[in-house]
Amino acid sequence: MTPLKNFFHVLKKYKIASLLNVIGLSIAFASFMIIMTQVKYDLSFDRHYKNKDRIFRLETRSFDGNAHNAVVSRPMAKPLGSIPEVERQGLFTGGPELAVYDKNAGKNAQQGPFRIYSAEPGALDVLEFEYVRGNAQRFREPNTVLISETVATALYGTEDPVGRSLILALDTEAPQEIIGVYKDFPKNGSVETGSIVRFIGDADINANNESYVYYIRLNAPQNRGKVEAELWNVNKHSDIFKQIKEDSTVFRLSPISEIHYLKNVRFDPTPKSSRTTVWSLLAIAVLIIGIAIVNFVNFSIALTPVRLRSINTQKVFGNTNGAIRCNLIGEVMGIALLSLLLSLIVVKLFAGSAYASFIESCTKIGSDLQILAITAVVAIVTGLLSGIYPAFYATSRPPILAIKGSFALSPKGKRVRTLLIAFQFVISIVLIVFSISIYVQNRYMQRFNMGFERDNILIQQWIGSRIASQKDAFADKLKSNPAIVDV
Repeated sequence: MTPLKNFFHVLKKYKIASLLNVIGLSIAFASFMIIMTQVKYDLSFDRHYKNKDRIFRLETRSFDGNAHNAVVSRPMAKPLGSIPEVERQGLFTGGPELAVYDKNAGKNAQQGPFRIYSAEPGALDVLEFEYVRGNAQRFREPNTVLISETVATALYGTEDPVGRSLILALDTEAPQEIIGVYKDFPKNGSVETGSIVRFIGDADINANNESYVYYIRLNAPQNRGKVEAELWNVNKHSDIFKQIKEDSTVFRLSPISEIHYLKNVRFDPTPKSSRTTVWSLLAIAVLIIGIAIVNFVNFSIALTPVRLRSINTQKVFGNTNGAIRCNLIGEVMGIALLSLLLSLIVVKLFAGSAYASFIESCTKIGSDLQILAITAVVAIVTGLLSGIYPAFYATSRPPILAIKGSFALSPKGKRVRTLLIAFQFVISIVLIVFSISIYVQNRYMQRFNMGFERDNILIQQWIGSRIASQKDAFADKLKSNPAIVDV
């Protein structure tokens, strides 16, 4: 019997066992793919830059000393241009999301909203903008913008948008000329995919306006501490730092590849994650596959007593142990590959459901061929690991067992199955307890009595250093508004 015929024969003869195996493996492979897309999303966040080890974001320590601020004023960052260790630097800060449309096409052709960034030319070099049409040579000119590929496609399809005029929101008085189209940044990055960048000019030089994000590229990553100290030496005599003691830790340069994981950073526009969460998800993905393998092996071993007569009959007709083992392993590999195909359907259904919103990464089939390839390898390894032991186990039994009894009922057989089932249940219980603990913690945080009504409360994080020094007067001013009960 050929391996393919043997595979379909097993599916037909052992319908329930095959169905349970296929369902279990399909769910396991689908869960593995979905979890791994999120793991990869977080581990590779902002790691696409060629010079990622030399790109940093400038931050300042908060006045209370309990955190850092991701935003600074332009005068604070101005000395960066005179520090030899700084190769390139520039402002790149996010603004509002606005709907846009081509001036000639009219408002009916409106698209978006898209994120509007304000930037200096140096930041475009630091963040390694790549242009597919046009360039940034005229970026300093007023009323000029750069748009991403996503924006260009949404507005103009395959047409060249360079030279066209763009209306941002309802600002019909200041059309923006498109001078270049830059390559989309990865979704797992600080720069949003659908975005528009415009030059900021020399506005807001006031030292009290600390609302800008600065990126810099150093000539060597080990010069990070030297640049931090130099920034403090230049800025320590300014009015804004008069109340701060001599301390070089006021300024901090955070590697761009680490910003995604930084905690205690205020006004940070970068999405956040936790390494603990990422590694926990990775461990869960591996455990799910482990449970699937053990479950598969258990089913295969459980069928051995039923199949002993067939196996021994094949031996009588001259089949070698090697040939029989290859057939048995082929059956298991076929079930594993069938489960892989069905898991793709499960993932597709998940990607189109509301549950996909819980995953930041894209879960559409084909969006990440690397994860798909890894899952295929996992399926093959699962088939091999699940098939080799049962195949050797089933063919190594003497023919007499087919008449006198079953190895599964012998002390050694019971011990093997007990160990496998115990492993399966222990891992399952650990995952269940872990899931319940997370649910209980989240429920506790959401329902914890904080001693006040949380409705109708507004929090304004950033009020600037000038207002912070006159917070009482600022609070009194707010209280004078009849719509505000207390501050």
